[in-house]
Amino acid sequence: MTKETRELTPRQLSVLELAILKNRELGMRLRISEQTVKNHWSDILRAMGVQSRREAMIVALDTGLFTLEDFKVGGGMAGRRASVAKQPLRSWIGIGDPIPPSNY
Repeated sequence: MTKETRELTPRQLSVLELAILKNRELGMRLRISEQTVKNHWSDILRAMGVQSRREAMIVALDTGLFTLEDFKVGGGMAGRRASVAKQPLRSWIGIGDPIPPSNY
């Protein structure tokens, strides 16, 4: 774990783990407001020194904070994230070879 990832609170780690979800869905899952989710994201990105969720996910993978399987992808994705659910997560994040659909 890097200094940046050690600075994250347990709640921020929960938000990061659900990075693939829209803010509204993420808030519903964690039972917090959408604005609170946005505040957490701002703090997470600042602490990790990155500009986007995608970069935060890559740092979390690179530092061993999470494995690819740790990122939660699942039920109820809508809107712009719906197409992401159909793609291999690796490809959405922009790392490595795509995971075959059967392993997704």
